[in-house]
Amino acid sequence: MSTSVKPGITFTDPRSFVAAARPAIDAGSSLQLQIGDLSLQVDAEFANKVLAIVDAAIAGRAIELAILEDELTTGQAADLLGVTRPTVVAMIDKGLLPAQRVSTHRKLKTSDVLAYRERVSGERAKALGEMADISAELGLYND
Repeated sequence: MSTSVKPGITFTDPRSFVAAARPAIDAGSSLQLQIGDLSLQVDAEFANKVLAIVDAAIAGRAIELAILEDELTTGQAADLLGVTRPTVVAMIDKGLLPAQRVSTHRKLKTSDVLAYRERVSGERAKALGEMADISAELGLYND
């Protein structure tokens, strides 16, 4: 099976396709999905998600897709964040996560929970990078 980026350029290796497609999408190109005579053009955000799925599949990693509602319960938010429901309630009480009360329940916007997860993940990666740099400066790595 071959995948075509544009007329004249065909990829038989999915890794080459992903490597070539990422810069094109980052530069503003869209991705066109085609199945037989049916085609769909998608924006850069969706295209990057498709490429991430293709990349993970190529690497043999497990892929889990979920359709999420616009609002989540504290339990659902806890599942997304990998913490307990009481931890999510504490995060809401501390103002770390915005939520609305609906009767006796708290509801969170899925976009807020995902943004928090991404922000924390970025902060964690930055901190780990800084720790690795400090360890290297101190000579704690064996060459």
